[in-house]
Amino acid sequence: MLTYYSGVISVDRKYTKQLVEAFNAMTSLRETCEEEVLNSNTDGKAAIYLEYEEGGDNTTELVNMANKFISEGINIEMNVHYTNENGVGLLLIEDGQAVDLCDSECSIRDFSDEELLRELKRRGIDLIDKKNVIDILKTAQIVTAKTNGFIDGFVSQIWVINDLLRKVIEKLGGEAYKVEQDGSIEYDDSENEKIKEFKEHSC
Repeated sequence: MLTYYSGVISVDRKYTKQLVEAFNAMTSLRETCEEEVLNSNTDGKAAIYLEYEEGGDNTTELVNMANKFISEGINIEMNVHYTNENGVGLLLIEDGQAVDLCDSECSIRDFSDEELLRELKRRGIDLIDKKNVIDILKTAQIVTAKTNGFIDGFVSQIWVINDLLRKVIEKLGGEAYKVEQDGSIEYDDSENEKIKEFKEHSC
C-alpha cells in the first residue's frame, strides 16, 4: 500500500549509527539515510526528516523501531504524519511508548473540552465535568450548614463542611465555603436555585 510520510525522527547524536541501520532496514521506503547527513545537524541530535517520502506502508515498522530504541534505554523523538488509502494518521511518542494514532483519534485530540463533552453526550455517555462537581459539593456545604442536629456518628456539621467537603472541593481546584463556629455560612444569592434543586434531587 502506497504511503506518504512527513515529519521527523531523532535520537541523540551518539546513537546515529543505530538509527541509520534501523531506518535503512525498512527497504520499502524510497529514501534511505546516511550517517554523514544525520550528523550534519547542529542541535546535538541525529534526525531523519521525512518530507512526503513515498514508499510501502512502514507504519508498524516505524512504531516497532521506535519502541525497540525505547526498550534499550535510548531516547527517541518521533512526530510523523502519514497518508494512505485508509486515511491519515500520526506516529508519536506518548507516555514512553511509540503509538500510531488513526484519523479519528487525531481529530478527537483536537477537540476542545466542550466539543468532547458534546460528542460524548451525543453518543449517550452521561458525564459531568469538574466545574459541575465543584458546584454540587459547594451546594452540599450550604445545605449541610442549614441542617439541624449532627451527622450520623456524632461527627459535627462544621467538620463535614470545613474539613471533609472543603478538602474534596479544593483538590478539584475549587474554592470552598466556610461555616463559622456559630453555624452561619455566607454564600451568594445565586446559590438559592441550586439549593432548591439539590434538595429536590435528594428527596
